Amino acid sequence: MVYTDMGKLKLGKYATMVGGIVIMGFAMILPCVAGCARASENQEETSQAASKPDADYVNVARHGEEISILCDFGISSARPRFFVYDNKRKKLLSKSKCAHGGGGGSTANRPVFSNKPGSGCSSLGEYRLRCNDRMHNYDVPCIRIDGLSPTNSNAASRGIVIHECPVLGESYTNGIPIPAITTISEGCFAISSKTLDVLQELVGQGKRIYLYAVCEDK
Repeated sequence: MVYTDMGKLKLGKYATMVGGIVIMGFAMILPCVAGCARASENQEETSQAASKPDADYVNVARHGEEISILCDFGISSARPRFFVYDNKRKKLLSKSKCAHGGGGGSTANRPVFSNKPGSGCSSLGEYRLRCNDRMHNYDVPCIRIDGLSPTNSNAASRGIVIHECPVLGESYTNGIPIPAITTISEGCFAISSKTLDVLQELVGQGKRIYLYAVCEDK
């Protein structure tokens, strides 16, 4: 009887000790589980935020490319009208004012378009960015492009490129139309140095980039 009581006593102490260990274990595990749950929720929220489009983002991609450029000559040259979009992250990466060609009777507010060699005009249509380079006649950085549309098929042979025009990034030019003169553009996309730097880095990374030049009535 004494043995049995002692056995019960020992068993009771053992059960109490085991129960305490189990409770302590749950106490240690529960914060970890809660923390993992919060981390999962935060990761999901971050993922959703990353996939949420910018308010300024526009999907203009027609070739499944990661990077697209929209140049809308229907927007005044006094305002940004050259937009670089990241289609994977749905972000506007950069924007710039952009000069149009000064040939064909173009004015600061009314571009004239032509695909004719020697016209000095901008051309509408789709382009593919090919490689980083330097303009041989001026030794300034540029990006070589190929025209993919009937309206810009002579782009490469005309020497049409994307090049910088540093003054376009200066704040004092905001709201001022870009003069339509061939010394600024003979049909090339002349943009700010900042936006060109962004594009050259993307080209250097081997990104597939297409440019869409349009002129939509505003």
